[in-house]
This record gives sequence, C-alpha cells and structure tokens, in this order.
Amino acid sequence: MFKRAGFAAAAATVALGGVLAWAAPRQRMQMSPESRAQAMVARVDKAVGGLNADQKTKMEAIYVKAFNDAASARQNGDYQSMRGIMTKANDDAKALLSPDQQAKFPAMMGRGRRGGGGH
Repeated sequence: MFKRAGFAAAAATVALGGVLAWAAPRQRMQMSPESRAQAMVARVDKAVGGLNADQKTKMEAIYVKAFNDAASARQNGDYQSMRGIMTKANDDAKALLSPDQQAKFPAMMGRGRRGGGGH
C-alpha cells in the first residue's frame, strides 16, 4: 500500500511540474506592456553596464509604446509590422546609449550569438 501511495505522490509531482512548465510561458505573454518594458529596460541595464535614470525613463517609454503598438498589430494579424515596430524601438533605445554602451547592445539583443533577430 505504501508503494502505491509513493507512486501516486511521485506521479502527482511530475504532473504538477508539467502544468507549471506549460503555464510559465503563457504568464510571460500576459504581462502588461508596462511590465514588459520594465523587464526589457532591466535587461538592457544589466547588459550594457548600467543606465542612468534619464536613459531608463526614456527607454521605458520607448518600449511601452512599442509593446502596445505590437499588440495592436498582432491583433490585426500584421506580423510584419510587429518586427518593424520592435526593430525601431531597439534602434531608438540604442540611440539613448553612450558609445561604450552601444557596443554592448547588439550582443545583448542576440545579434552577436545568432547573427540576427532580437528577442
């Protein structure tokens, strides 16, 4: 009987892990544009060696607008525009950076590792 209970507990643990793994990507997609922008600015901040307060404020505004615009484009099925929106946002964000920070920005966006693409 104890073996059966142990097996049931192990099976329940595996099932719970599967449900949590399935739900995790969807939770990220349901973040507000503001939360996504804050997360993106934090990622840039860490990658480029620190942003000042003015850079953070301006960059967050850039990404909030971009994430809102991209969501609208996605609702309209205009996936080509989504790529353009995010490319422009990344270019605008990069323009806020110092030359030293700009040198680190492409690698942070993944261009250095995969030869293209953003996030």
